[in-house]
Amino acid sequence: GMLRFYCESADGLPDYIFNELKATAEASFKFDDEPSPEDLVEIIAEKIVPINDIPPERLLDADDLYFEKDYSAIQFLLKKFFVPSNARYDIASSSFGTALSTGDDAIKSDKTFLPCSHFDN
Repeated sequence: GMLRFYCESADGLPDYIFNELKATAEASFKFDDEPSPEDLVEIIAEKIVPINDIPPERLLDADDLYFEKDYSAIQFLLKKFFVPSNARYDIASSSFGTALSTGDDAIKSDKTFLPCSHFDN
């Protein structure tokens, strides 16, 4: 929500958001545990695939650090991919679906407690 607000404002995205994310990523990368040699080989092999277009000097840190601000790419991603139609909704509750087994008609009439297959009825 905050990114959408700033993307649509006249001033655009403030620099402090990028700078805070960059500082957090650098600290996380700096203090991350070193992978085992086998894992490191796998990580590098995944990154040298031509489609990634990662320069050789950035193979170890390209996925973990922020290098440049690209606000147009952020706006593109927000408008194209981060939309409600692409969202995934997971319902997790201990009472989800129990209305069918308890026989409580008051709960059955409230569609929020019924499994998704019963919404069409």
